[in-house]
Amino acid sequence: MRKNLVFEFSKDKTELLIQYGNETIPFAMHLYKKHRNKIAVQNANSAFAEFNVWLTEQPQKWQEHIFNVYRDIRKTIDEENNVQRLLNKLNDLVVELYRDIDLQAMEEWIRRPDTPAYIPNKPAPLATYNEETTYGYSDYLKLMAFSLALRLVAPIWGDIAPQMKTEFNQDKEAHSMEILYGTCMMSKPDGSYVCEAEQRLKKFIRNTKIQLDSKAILVFGISEEDFYENMYSFIVLKQVAQGDLTSQDNKYQIIAQTYYTLSSKISAASKNYGPDKMQIQIKKTSAKDRIRGEGPDSRSVLDIGYVRSKLLMDVKMFLIHSVRDHQRIIDIICPDLPPELYRESMDTIMQMDTNYTTLHDERQFMKPIQDVQLTLTKWIVDEAIDTVIFDHLPLKDLIELIGLVRAILWYWGFHDIAALISAIAIVPTDDNAPIMPNHRRNIEVTLADRLAAAYPLAGTTKAVGRNMTYLGCIEMIDREISAFNWITTLPERWLAESTIVERNKVLVVSSSLRNILGDLMLFLERRQQMPNDPF
Repeated sequence: MRKNLVFEFSKDKTELLIQYGNETIPFAMHLYKKHRNKIAVQNANSAFAEFNVWLTEQPQKWQEHIFNVYRDIRKTIDEENNVQRLLNKLNDLVVELYRDIDLQAMEEWIRRPDTPAYIPNKPAPLATYNEETTYGYSDYLKLMAFSLALRLVAPIWGDIAPQMKTEFNQDKEAHSMEILYGTCMMSKPDGSYVCEAEQRLKKFIRNTKIQLDSKAILVFGISEEDFYENMYSFIVLKQVAQGDLTSQDNKYQIIAQTYYTLSSKISAASKNYGPDKMQIQIKKTSAKDRIRGEGPDSRSVLDIGYVRSKLLMDVKMFLIHSVRDHQRIIDIICPDLPPELYRESMDTIMQMDTNYTTLHDERQFMKPIQDVQLTLTKWIVDEAIDTVIFDHLPLKDLIELIGLVRAILWYWGFHDIAALISAIAIVPTDDNAPIMPNHRRNIEVTLADRLAAAYPLAGTTKAVGRNMTYLGCIEMIDREISAFNWITTLPERWLAESTIVERNKVLVVSSSLRNILGDLMLFLERRQQMPNDPF
């Protein structure tokens, strides 16, 4: 007997149940029941009725595979507490969901007279019509196929809505869209693939006759581009993904609803993006959570700033690609880097992505990369990379970037920093005491004088009384390094040719670390000096 993949709501319509044979995977539909009373929810037609009909025509082997992907998605949502890591993992799984999806084939299915989907073929618009704000039959057909395909991802968006709200607040929809990167539902930044339905809808949103008061939103810290991107994301998640595929009222219902939503949102823009909604706050994290990297804001104390960097999706993808272009980074930062040094570093760097639970029980609660390592990495690559992308990088890309930075540091002679930046952190315990030198050498007087001249700014932050001088910076890094034992991942040849000390692969941090950090700061400062402008 043939099994079919079926999407059905629970009796109270609070969950979507994805069924295959006798197995069921539930997804909470938080996103789609907000602002709807219980009676309206109960009386609403299922948004998956037409989608289920389409599913019956798909190969059974494909249906079984898709169900298994949803099983992995469910497990990932249940087990991953870090929202950005969750989005990265979901993105990989959603790419697999859409791997065999053909939007054009969906268009052909909708056009068939025997399918439940229906689009009225309206008379051609007048010659004077605005093609940017008027949907014709072919435009709406593509949007319908797009809407049908979004049924695959709608249960995921519905389930993760609370996490997205907590982490991103008003940008939650835009960040939710990240899980569609690399699918047929999203155009590629380099123009190698264009999703026509996506681009057409964006054009409609941007060119609708509703007037947007740019000043009303700019004054509160959001650009017009960000506003339209947020509107597109909101409309896709809340309307298109659950849109009416029947058009029984002889209207292009999704577009009509989109126009209504735009009108409401634009008129309320100044309210929605008011000062109370746009305040930047520093989240507080317990000391225990900071050590384990489990807190909501476990970033380095050296990187005080916004709670969350806000990037447009195309900018984000561009920046990710720029991180992956190691040759470009080398050309900018260290064009004479020996190729063999780079290759040796990259051959061993993925050791950083190791759990090491056998070495210590608490390793399982820790991040593979600590904040102090990210801070030092940012120091090196700042000239070539906009480091705001660090919050959004897949782990593999970040580790490989550290591999590149490690090779550069080694070539420059900063062997101790190269070892630390690529080491694996372990929390010391009574049974695993920190391996540290007996003393820390203070910063040498001559070095201190040079640092004071190079970094004359002084003072403290009001919020936490943090020392913002060069000395405060060095002390903070020293303190963060001292919180862990560090397992080396350096190539064996490097270790053999250096003065680095280790005990059973655990790094003995140099007593001159403060001076080494000071030398690095001066080295980078000299590199960043601009020539005098003769004019």
